[in-house]
Amino acid sequence: MRFHINFNYQDRSLSAQALERFLNYHLIELHHGTAFEAIFINFKESKKKGQYLKPKLIYKKFAELPIPMGLLSAPELQLSAFIQAFEAIAANLNRLLEIDVQQGNFNVSKLKKDLTLLQQRLPKTQQELAYYIDNGIQLDKEIRLKRVNGRIKHRAENKRELLKKLLGFRAYEKKENLQLRQYLNKITSFLTENLKQIPLLTPGYAEIYFSISDQLDDAKSELPLEDWYEYTYVELDYGKFEILDHQKRFEYLTEILVHALHEICRIDHLEPKSIELHKNKLQEDIKRYLSKHTEEQVTKDLNAGGSSEKILLNRKLN
Repeated sequence: MRFHINFNYQDRSLSAQALERFLNYHLIELHHGTAFEAIFINFKESKKKGQYLKPKLIYKKFAELPIPMGLLSAPELQLSAFIQAFEAIAANLNRLLEIDVQQGNFNVSKLKKDLTLLQQRLPKTQQELAYYIDNGIQLDKEIRLKRVNGRIKHRAENKRELLKKLLGFRAYEKKENLQLRQYLNKITSFLTENLKQIPLLTPGYAEIYFSISDQLDDAKSELPLEDWYEYTYVELDYGKFEILDHQKRFEYLTEILVHALHEICRIDHLEPKSIELHKNKLQEDIKRYLSKHTEEQVTKDLNAGGSSEKILLNRKLN
């Protein structure tokens, strides 16, 4: 489960930031149901004495849990406030059951148990607490990777019905290598065109994005923000790519991209035979393309294929 602490506050205290990192570092990989993508904890005073601050669903996918205590309001890092806030969250989790969940489920018992176990890891000194502030950049990277890996694990362990027809492939290369982009454009255009002949069904997304970097963990820094597309992750050896000729570059990229397709096939239980058919058809397309063009023509054609591609987050596919 992912947590946000006093997320809507303009100036969040150091204690709030530390508590959020502590909770997410230890809990974000664990699954507690599909009802909520995250829990937003807001510590605030009641406007009126005795006023009840009701938990609610926001943006159709997040649980907001207001806790009527003025904890974490002081800007400085405070161990006592940190521990009291942690205990207040654990004590108020049952209130999330008041939210009318339209879809999915929420395992509050498991989350309470995980928080109880986590209590043993609470910082005991100011120095231990400061670790979550002083190492914020690195911890945030690790938390994001844990989130991706936890999400992958859950998808692999929970098979879903294949009901959506895949419409396309896109590749996003984090180093923004213009030469590499030309090959990626060509390969993804072949793959997308071949979906007309080799249909592929998914659990709900219409596009597959290849996230590419020189390290797999770096490629995994990308997460889908909408449910109509999904990422698969690719580790690429840039040094190897640079020394290859046109044919070998296509062969190398085909190898690693198809491996990523097999991986998303394993995770989301797609049809493996379809992936193999796409691999064979892609190899045929590339072979035919190279046989019909001289090396100079291939270079000119690839250069005309565009330089980069932006993720279009504001569009939805039917």
